[in-house]
Amino acid sequence: MKHIAVAAATLIVAATPALAQEQCQSYVGRTVALNTFSTVAATLKKLPTAKGEYETTAAFEARVAAARGSMPETVILPGTFSPKYVSYDADAGVLKVQAYALRNINADYTPVFGYSSPYYEKVKYSTIGNRDAVLFDGAEKTTGSYIGSNAFGVKARVREITRLTQAVFEGEQGSYNEDLFLDQKPGVDAVLGTVPMTIPEAQSLKSTGKAAFVVKPKWPFYAEGVGRSEPNIEAPTDLTNRIQVIVGDIQCGLLLTGSDRVVAAFPTR
Repeated sequence: MKHIAVAAATLIVAATPALAQEQCQSYVGRTVALNTFSTVAATLKKLPTAKGEYETTAAFEARVAAARGSMPETVILPGTFSPKYVSYDADAGVLKVQAYALRNINADYTPVFGYSSPYYEKVKYSTIGNRDAVLFDGAEKTTGSYIGSNAFGVKARVREITRLTQAVFEGEQGSYNEDLFLDQKPGVDAVLGTVPMTIPEAQSLKSTGKAAFVVKPKWPFYAEGVGRSEPNIEAPTDLTNRIQVIVGDIQCGLLLTGSDRVVAAFPTR
């Protein structure tokens, strides 16, 4: 896998927009290998997250590298593609791509980074907007049921449901209008750009396309939590939401064909 270049450890410099664009464009036209969330998470869970009192920084970094093993510095994580947010302009011969095509699901990170979690006040997050991408949200399973009642004695059968959410999280947004993607246009459409392609290519992409994100894992690498949604008479479901999070710098959003060939890459801020 070709890795995105990073700054030397002695000098941390943010990539310029031109450099970010160039780095992401290096993926276009390539067929890439997607890393499964579970495989990457299994490796990241093993990484040490705290330096010992009598351990040098160099020794700690060596311990992290040893635990990381052969996992590359950057990984490509499959996301959820929403084809309703891509549209074809037959006259111009281009596919218009909105941000929601790649990133269209929200997650509550309070159970992961909030009070009572190991990362409370160590990892900044927001209940309004974060630099993140929810990769998977579903696999609901009914685990049981019981009879519940409200304060007025109205009774209903409550279903107990579990749901799994998997996400990649970078950090809290700098401002309300600071969206994840560098070239994201403001407004309802949230357009990222257009991609030249033929009608058959556009039809195939809308039916079998994929979304993915290039991510460089960073501390604390992996975290998880459990959210709860209490039942009521209007919605008699008792939901337990398992939230699994890979923490890292999100470098690019990718639009791929069904055979994992990258047709467009969108740099992030």
